[in-house]
Amino acid sequence: MSDANERHSRKCRICHHPRREEIEQEYRDWFKASDIARRYRLDDSALHRHLRAMGLIAGRRENLRIVLDRIIGRGAERPVTGNEIIRAVRAQACLTDDNKWIEPAKTVIYLHKYAGAEDLADRGSCPREAAQILIEMKRLESELSR
Repeated sequence: MSDANERHSRKCRICHHPRREEIEQEYRDWFKASDIARRYRLDDSALHRHLRAMGLIAGRRENLRIVLDRIIGRGAERPVTGNEIIRAVRAQACLTDDNKWIEPAKTVIYLHKYAGAEDLADRGSCPREAAQILIEMKRLESELSR
């Protein structure tokens, strides 16, 4: 342990706090530092010094999936736009377990809005799966327009 770390752990109120592990875990789980400081009645700057000294600021960035889960599940707390959810789901799908960004393979299916999707499939003009997607899109579109 370096002299700076030794001094930090000797003088730091958070290092000696009975709920230190909870405090650090909440920070790693992307809770706001200011909310953590308020909840545990800590000085905000002391908390930031502790987080820096313990390397938790960089470590927090390694835990991106937690914040994406929060965005996706935030609908219970406040209205979330469809765009926010779709972007968070996409980001989560592109992150590997070790937080590396991998673009998924892209398959593009172009479907033209057509009133008789069932007829297209029956005539063999488009695959049955494509017709099912069209039918489902029309159903969702009518639900959203209500």
